[in-house]
Amino acid sequence: MHSQEEQQDILKPNKDSAFKKKDSPWKQLAARLFLPFNLLLAGAVVYYAMAYGEVDLSQVLSVSLNWWWLLLALGIVFLIVVIDTCRLQLVMSATIKRTDPLLCLRVTLLERHYNLLTPFHTGGKAYQMYYYHKHGFRVSEITAVSISNYILTRLGYQIVTGLVIIIFISRIGDLGGEAVVSASIISGIVWTVLTTVGVILLAFGRVIPQKLGQLGVFILSKVRIIKDRENAQRKTDETLWQYRVSMRKLRKRPWTLTAGMIMACFAFFLHYTLILFIYASIWGWDWSIAPILMLGVVLVDYTASLMPIPGGTGAMELFFISIFSILIGTPQVFMAVVLWKIFTYVIPILNGVPVVIFNSIITRKRRKSIDLSIE
Repeated sequence: MHSQEEQQDILKPNKDSAFKKKDSPWKQLAARLFLPFNLLLAGAVVYYAMAYGEVDLSQVLSVSLNWWWLLLALGIVFLIVVIDTCRLQLVMSATIKRTDPLLCLRVTLLERHYNLLTPFHTGGKAYQMYYYHKHGFRVSEITAVSISNYILTRLGYQIVTGLVIIIFISRIGDLGGEAVVSASIISGIVWTVLTTVGVILLAFGRVIPQKLGQLGVFILSKVRIIKDRENAQRKTDETLWQYRVSMRKLRKRPWTLTAGMIMACFAFFLHYTLILFIYASIWGWDWSIAPILMLGVVLVDYTASLMPIPGGTGAMELFFISIFSILIGTPQVFMAVVLWKIFTYVIPILNGVPVVIFNSIITRKRRKSIDLSIE
């Protein structure tokens, strides 16, 4: 519980970012049109690939689907949300001793929502921090929870994708588009190694986070976003110190750390099994092709993550079609890429929409109550 002074400070219009100045009508319009534009771009890429492969839209629409497999895939998507929410609550309990499952659920949905709407999946983490601030978290708490959860997420991603490539690399010859597949493997491995090293240094190092903090303050001061550089550096050092204290608490609870990492790995494993249910909805279940399907979507994910486009739109569709056209067949591969886009992009974005609307309603009500109190 916050004291009366803290509650008043949180509700101040000039302190709470929930009451920031409204975006211009053009920015609001751009935000609303962003998702439809991205989907149109993906549709254009698929349509061009269909024309190049001499496939008619009627052939794609005539592909029969087993909807029970797709319903199971939808259940997997929601199960991933539940696992990520539980992991976030576990991290929150371990670092700042706070329990709020509903808040963790909203944060999880919003993080996935904004990650898919921004290049390199960068917007979700920033909005997560903003959302914590709205709910009265201190800077040290925000930093501890956000970065700790990010570390577990990245480690889970590296472990699962690394194991898939190591175990199933012998099946790489079954994929089409050999040149682009080889390029994806090389770039993916390089990116994996760099991010893994960066995550480990961020989690357990002391010098690297401090240097990054100093570099951030230096850059922001040079572009005149920060005016008082010394004061900003002092606050940054205090935040990093508080973050190290929180991380020390997490490291002293190895079972919690292990459980969080296992949950992250399980969530990513489920994510990569979605292609199995999509394939089963078209051709029926086949265990023998499962390894190559999972290897293929890992490579697709690598390619998409390296593209500075939200959701990897364009590159993801082309790469998906190029490597799965032999396995799934034509025109079934075009139906498969649409389904993959729906389950991994459209549905996660739509899951966050109710939370965005809820937050907008609450913010307006709070703004009106403050305006009435001022009058």
